[in-house]
Amino acid sequence: MKSILSILLLSSGALAADISSFDTAVTRIARAATPEARNQAIDVLLNQRQAVVSAALSPSLARLVTEYRKLRNDSQTGSPNGSSGSTSLVLNPYLADIFGVSFESGSILKTVSGNTINLQIKPAGIFCTVRDEDSARAAPGAGCLDFWKRVGITAAFDKSRSNAPSQLVALEDDFSQVRVHIDVVQPGVKRAREQVSRLMSDQSEAATDIAVLFETNNALKVWSVEARGMLMQAASAGSDSARKKAVEDAWRAALDRFVALLQTESSLRSISPSLATFANMNLEANLRAIALEHLQRNSVALEFSWDRPDVAKADIANGIVRKGERPPNVATARVIYAKNYEPLILTANAEASWFHETFPGMKGNFRNWQISGAATFVLKEIPNFGKATLSFGGLMGDLHQQPLGFDYVVPLVSDPTRTEKIDLAGPIRAFNTRLELPTANKSITIPISFTYANRTDLQKESDVKGSIGFTLRFDSFFPAKQ
Repeated sequence: MKSILSILLLSSGALAADISSFDTAVTRIARAATPEARNQAIDVLLNQRQAVVSAALSPSLARLVTEYRKLRNDSQTGSPNGSSGSTSLVLNPYLADIFGVSFESGSILKTVSGNTINLQIKPAGIFCTVRDEDSARAAPGAGCLDFWKRVGITAAFDKSRSNAPSQLVALEDDFSQVRVHIDVVQPGVKRAREQVSRLMSDQSEAATDIAVLFETNNALKVWSVEARGMLMQAASAGSDSARKKAVEDAWRAALDRFVALLQTESSLRSISPSLATFANMNLEANLRAIALEHLQRNSVALEFSWDRPDVAKADIANGIVRKGERPPNVATARVIYAKNYEPLILTANAEASWFHETFPGMKGNFRNWQISGAATFVLKEIPNFGKATLSFGGLMGDLHQQPLGFDYVVPLVSDPTRTEKIDLAGPIRAFNTRLELPTANKSITIPISFTYANRTDLQKESDVKGSIGFTLRFDSFFPAKQ
């Protein structure tokens, strides 16, 4: 009996019930105009006994989403490698479902290191969370605006660009970049929910045996009476929407009581051997779904970014950019690919950049190309913190012309009153090691990065840089319906 109890505790206590399959019945109860109609609708709900048993021992959407977010070790909250503050040589495809923010200090490929704040939102995720009062609905495949949840927007604010060489910068504000992110292919919780339904349907015979107990077991008879009273009270006042929410809450509470009975009522544990079989099969179904085998598939995302350079403090020596003007903006198109082989994740990026306008002496609009890849190893889980990850990445690319679009000149060491032109076009190579430490079940992470590069954007000399960040993904901070 102890083993049966432990199985039930694992399968039901750890995984809250999912009431989505009762939506039609719940709506009918909430909209019933008379007590008689309400009673009839409640009869229909309570007579779905096999469904009641299955739902009580199946994971809720909120629980599936929680596990989904824990297992997505390909998340990206920070800035790209071209920012003055970044810890990511290679970008991952998974943005925060609702809202995320990062603070990063130290550059990867920029000559002048600084501090960058990166804000990240998914508008459809915010809408679904607010409308349904359920943060789980913001997850991919949760059944709310799933197409539009593919779109995310990030904005970067460079808080220290003004510390760069005087020829280059003096900011009127700190806004430096906007990125539009589109998920083309990604895992979703919908597949996990379908897996649960499929595996639970395979247990129909065992569930039917349990459902028979509603006619014979006194504890379940009492539960049915109490559940009816809770539903009648919840549906007795307020608007249609308020009544439906109240009925949903009451039904969740009733299912929680049902689960408690299965865990504590000795007559239920001893009266039918099939209960142990059902609990075992249900646990297997839950764990197989929570393992989210479907995460082991391809993820593909597209990004389009617009980088705004700094305002010149003084006339550039070649006269192309005057004091108070900006060099040309840079547009970047990027493809992000990831394959999850848990505990190994392979990621690849390919990108190209263009100047949005040409100045005299420029070699057209095309600026540079880059390809990069990383292998991320998922380390041992730290209880209540999450799993740390260790990444090794490499990058190669070519700067087709000067990084700012025009000739870059510096004072001569021998005679500071004279300048010389430096050709900064050419190949770029980099290698990066990145450790990401989780806290609060990965809602907060601390990435630490070390990079070797054969050059940076404004310097053709090898360099070793270190950077550190602090990222917050607010998805789990919003309330979810359990």
